[in-house]
Amino acid sequence: MIVRLLELTALPKLKQLKLVAGEGGLDEIVRWVHVSDVPDATQWVQSGELLFITGIGIKNSGEDLLAMVKKAADKHLAGLVINVGPYIEKTPQEVVDLANELEFPVFELPWKVKLAEVTKSICAYIVEKQTEDKSIRDLFESILYGDTKYLAMLVTRADHYGYNLTLPHQIMMLKIDNFASYLDKIGVKNEGRMINVKINKQKVIEKVLAKYDQKALYDIRLDSAVIMLPAAGKATEQISGTIAADLRAGLEGLLPGTCVSVGIGSPQDRPEKIRQSLEQAKFALETARVLTSKDGIYRYDQLGIYKLLFKVDRTELENYYQEVLSALDEYNREHEGDLVNTLSQVLEEGGNFNNIAEKLYVHRNTLKNRLKKIETITGCKLSNPRDRVKLEFALMAKKFLGL
Repeated sequence: MIVRLLELTALPKLKQLKLVAGEGGLDEIVRWVHVSDVPDATQWVQSGELLFITGIGIKNSGEDLLAMVKKAADKHLAGLVINVGPYIEKTPQEVVDLANELEFPVFELPWKVKLAEVTKSICAYIVEKQTEDKSIRDLFESILYGDTKYLAMLVTRADHYGYNLTLPHQIMMLKIDNFASYLDKIGVKNEGRMINVKINKQKVIEKVLAKYDQKALYDIRLDSAVIMLPAAGKATEQISGTIAADLRAGLEGLLPGTCVSVGIGSPQDRPEKIRQSLEQAKFALETARVLTSKDGIYRYDQLGIYKLLFKVDRTELENYYQEVLSALDEYNREHEGDLVNTLSQVLEEGGNFNNIAEKLYVHRNTLKNRLKKIETITGCKLSNPRDRVKLEFALMAKKFLGL
């Protein structure tokens, strides 16, 4: 859970806080407050902090404030609060214009208001929200990975925070590929900047969930995220698909050069079964290595025969591949052949030799010779339906295992 500027303006102690510019930035996150009276206060603040100034030490309020707003926006501060009074009577119009242009929030706070009470109120609210956020994250992890004998207690705790776990839910898992390359590209070398990246990802997720009025538990990791999405009603599949598409677009827009894949598990009607949806979402993402989805979304319910692989022990799959296809792979390596790809095309196209030969850029006679070789090496007849299923399943196992 993150704290935005707009939330703070509703606090009782901030009733006299007046927004004078930068309304477009009220969605910014506030991590803490900083009070400073030095002329170049921005050099002492961190990204996400709300800066309070009284104007002491500022000689030319117009020029100094213009420079301060520009630097504050560049450093991604949450906003600026000017304690108007004897040192700065009013925010200069040129400062208002610049802040509006940058969508950087600038507030005025009357001198008579006790600054200490205002900042104390904001800090207390942030700490309260941080504590709540940690409790909710712990709750989510306990539901997914903790001891199930405490599940009833966890359901009660979730209800306290407004999450009804007695309703059907499903797991949506997001995986960000090329994330390490993205971090190198933008030069993230310290914990502070890493936190900013995580906060921005959180903003994307919360914005999308709010757009579809979804109150969902979620957890964000370095290159992934897990969301426990309500799944009640007939439109569940459509809504989850739309949410997944918006999340992909939002995160890929935030992190240029990355590619986001989404795995979606089946809806589960009881909280004790939600881990099943988690495993299904993980498996759906794993099939991204084998299947190609135009929209980057993989639903467990739509995986068809690939769902069988979900229930098969990895060692068994490797043994099956070795039994059926390893000799063909070995022949390819020794003779620099293309028999495995040829087999894949034959199984995909059926008996349409013209299409297969065209795709492989070979003559029909060359194709026939390859097929004879495949049958000799594997001991399977491509005209036999059972043998074709055997070969097709072995190819799926090969892809799934990354062999």
